[in-house]
Amino acid sequence: MASAAEHASVTLAYTRDEAATSCPDETTFRGLVAARLGYDPFVAAGALALSVDFRRGGKEVVGRLNLTGKQRTLRAPADDCFELATSMALIAAVAVDPDAVRARTETPSPAEKPAEREPAPVPAPAPAQKPAPPPPALPLPPAADHNGGVRLELGALLPIGIVPAPRGGVRAGAAVHVGSFSIGAEGAFLFPSSRENSSGEVSANVLSGSLVPCAHPADSERWLLSFCAVGSLGVLRSSAARVARAEAATDLFATVGPRAAAVAMLSRAIGLGASADVPVTLSRVHLHIVDGAEPREVWAQSRVGFIGGLSLVARLK
Repeated sequence: MASAAEHASVTLAYTRDEAATSCPDETTFRGLVAARLGYDPFVAAGALALSVDFRRGGKEVVGRLNLTGKQRTLRAPADDCFELATSMALIAAVAVDPDAVRARTETPSPAEKPAEREPAPVPAPAPAQKPAPPPPALPLPPAADHNGGVRLELGALLPIGIVPAPRGGVRAGAAVHVGSFSIGAEGAFLFPSSRENSSGEVSANVLSGSLVPCAHPADSERWLLSFCAVGSLGVLRSSAARVARAEAATDLFATVGPRAAAVAMLSRAIGLGASADVPVTLSRVHLHIVDGAEPREVWAQSRVGFIGGLSLVARLK
């Protein structure tokens, strides 16, 4: 058995969902770990940080164990949480001090020791045998994957340079996550906005659809960070007012550009997101008003625009 100076020291953060009533409390879990190590490793300020969390999800209980950045997730029926906690205590003990767990496994308890007998004749020494190597310590597996599933989004937009004036818009979309990447489809409508000069007034709005492939360098239960490429195709409808002849016109709307977005999850399923797009116009639109026989330009679409967005996000596993 290792001396007290050689014992591992661990700071424990233990949480249990109110719905996980079959799970043991913190004191019981500490005892389960100590029983496997032969000593209590938990102190107020330890060299290692261990967090344990039990949560009820439907008919099962999910247990998560994180030791200094390495995470393990186990699941069990809702009524078997104590057995789940026993397994997690063994995993925690092996990760904290594998030598102590081996020593406890290889050393028989006093009840298992045979009763003392009369000394037997000492047999001739057998040839020395090489001891079997001890079993390797069980490593903690990689952190649980939070990256799968479907994301739905509904948001408000503020476009600049895409339509004559920043009047706002709406966007709705869905994306499928595969590992650290996703592919999404969106539809957007930019509200009618107008620009005028001495010859009259023009108004325009945009209806478009977009394809959005993204990479997610940070994707967890709390945060989602995205870097995307956005390709949009649609129509820009324009009309004129206070002119001798006004006819509605429809022009091609096509843009491509980058997007940076972040989502803060308020719960496991709902979050709030913010995004910034920098669309590059592939087919610039120029709106003119004919003054007499001479056309006068009232507004021209910017070569590079900006679209800011705030959205409500739902994640479906």
